[in-house]
Amino acid sequence: MVQQTEVAMPTPDRAARAQGLPLSFTQERLWLLDQWQPAGATYHRVTALRLSGPLNREALAWSLSELTDRHEAWRTTIDEQNGQPRQRVAPALALELTQLEVDESLLEGMLKADAQRPFDLRRGPLVRLTLLRLGADDHVLLVVAHEIVSDGHSSHVLVDELIRLYGARLAGQPSPLGPLPLQLADYALRQREHLQGSRFDRHLTYWTERLQGAAALLELPTDRPRQAIQTTHGARGRLELAVSLKSGLEELSRALDVTLFMTVLAGFQAVLARYTEQTDLVIGIENPARTEAGTEHLIGCLADTMVVRSDLSGDPSFRELVHRVNDAVRQSETHAEVPFARLVEAVQPTRNLSYTPIFQVLVAQRTASEPTTVGGVTFEPIDVDNGTSRYDLTLNLVEARHGLAWVLEYNTDLFDGATAGRLLGHLET
Repeated sequence: MVQQTEVAMPTPDRAARAQGLPLSFTQERLWLLDQWQPAGATYHRVTALRLSGPLNREALAWSLSELTDRHEAWRTTIDEQNGQPRQRVAPALALELTQLEVDESLLEGMLKADAQRPFDLRRGPLVRLTLLRLGADDHVLLVVAHEIVSDGHSSHVLVDELIRLYGARLAGQPSPLGPLPLQLADYALRQREHLQGSRFDRHLTYWTERLQGAAALLELPTDRPRQAIQTTHGARGRLELAVSLKSGLEELSRALDVTLFMTVLAGFQAVLARYTEQTDLVIGIENPARTEAGTEHLIGCLADTMVVRSDLSGDPSFRELVHRVNDAVRQSETHAEVPFARLVEAVQPTRNLSYTPIFQVLVAQRTASEPTTVGGVTFEPIDVDNGTSRYDLTLNLVEARHGLAWVLEYNTDLFDGATAGRLLGHLET
């Protein structure tokens, strides 16, 4: 991603935080979505860890308390002031760690049910902590947060800092984490200050011109017709790639001088073109939006969506297609500081409640966290499906140290599981 210019701004004091501060543009979009369809689980961020070994519950509770003190996002609620949403930061908050005994056979259902429980943005808290005991040395820690205070990168920060804090507590040491240079509310203020003026207007002009004439809908063949109002019922399919295929993709990417992500993205777009018989494709790519110094260790809602329009006309070779897609992504990155919410305002697409504006397919990249052992306890991330899909399709590239998986999230009101599996198989082919 391109580097954004950092804007020096004073940090609001505790009184200002308690009285209320503006939301970032992404937070504002999530707030509006919650006003339209409250009590949904579509925008919940779920982090789950299997804790295998002699768990010190006191050390775990202390570690979670330290995280709550360290990250204002976990102490944030959203309400209205003069008709505008504001985020309020409590000076202190004791998040409850709910502890339950559960049978292994009921675990998956309990995790899914808890991931779907709604949040009240006004009352809060917007983070929920649950420790499930399956046996003397077998637990699952579940952290569910509303995305208005969290994102995908935040989950990695959470796991990393929790493990470091737990180890420090076992050793009788204080927190090893230094002070954060900025918090979520600071980031929102900086973004509001930065995204204005002629420079920002030029970025908006780029997007209005770039998306002019683009199709409003990617015409994917569905198993059932769209409903009048878009639904978010979802499920996931997963395909583990053979080591030989992953190695081949990496070798091809090096030969084409692009990243593995670009190669897979081009292949996915080739499949979409076959399915839709469209050669002008507009899709979304998840943008971590953490280019500013100080954001890499921050828990909060920073991630946004970047739009990519690709030209697949003229029956290009795969080499040519990869370069076209790579160029399209690089162009989008140059203008990526425009929040998706502002882009939609500027482009003003024809609105249809049966599908999302601008694009209906998203591609995201994930790095799987590796199991880590501290004090005899192994912290191993586990996947939790909360049964939702915010787009027609979302393809996640999940890269681990020794493998690569494709996880396809799909809207179950449009697609059957067999259809999703077939699409993954075609991508593999």
